[in-house]
Amino acid sequence: MAGEELCKTEKAVNSIQSASSSSSSSDKRKYDVFISFRGEDTRLSFVDHLSVALDQNKIFSFRDDKDLKKGNTIAPELLKAIEESRVSLVILSPNYASSTWCLDELVKILHCRQDMGQVLLPIFYQVQPSDVRNKNGRFLKAVEEHGLVHPNKVDRWKAALIEVSSIAGWVTKDKREANIVNDIVKFVLKCLKWMREKAGRENFVKELKDFAADVETLLDEWKDKVANMFDKLQEIAEDVENVLDEFGDGPEDEAANESEEEVIPSWMNEWFADDD
Repeated sequence: MAGEELCKTEKAVNSIQSASSSSSSSDKRKYDVFISFRGEDTRLSFVDHLSVALDQNKIFSFRDDKDLKKGNTIAPELLKAIEESRVSLVILSPNYASSTWCLDELVKILHCRQDMGQVLLPIFYQVQPSDVRNKNGRFLKAVEEHGLVHPNKVDRWKAALIEVSSIAGWVTKDKREANIVNDIVKFVLKCLKWMREKAGRENFVKELKDFAADVETLLDEWKDKVANMFDKLQEIAEDVENVLDEFGDGPEDEAANESEEEVIPSWMNEWFADDD
């Protein structure tokens, strides 16, 4: 089963970065899943069944139901939707590479996987991974044909196809679609659960760090305030000492001085004088 090839959830999503990210490291992405597919191959079949299953499991997905793929330039709405998704499901069907839009989506998804920690899960619909990367296969040949109009994109499209073909995913050929869809939904749920738990742990750690920083700032502020308080008290003590010095000797000191001067009373001095 392809789910086994994808290995454990944490290994499959170990490239997720925090915005700590974001985010920060809270995760503010809008969609759970972005579905990249070739409409003429899968819109009314596999993609439709997959979308229904995702909706039933309350997995919020984005897919191009409005047929935005018109003209030669990918719609900004699609690029934004890719950036705002946690997981991308890339359905590599026989005619996927015949669409330059699909190829641009794939390049963008791989970019988000590398730089934003997005999880990329490929589904090889009626093709084998080797068909996608084989230089004589229909995928790379289709890219060569696009080179006449988009010569500057050929290399990155080829690199994207080769890279995605090396990522473990589901191969639908000769398998019941219902089982494949069920496996995909279960695995996506595991990925989303792991991401929520990871985001929760990161938020908790961030809150602790923020609290510690606040406490440190508060202590620094109070340290300065206490130091200022001691300086003020020292100034007050010095002022009091100066005031006391200005008042001179106190009553007790004066009494002591008087007693020292009158150790022999004056009448005794007069008495001794009379005797002479």
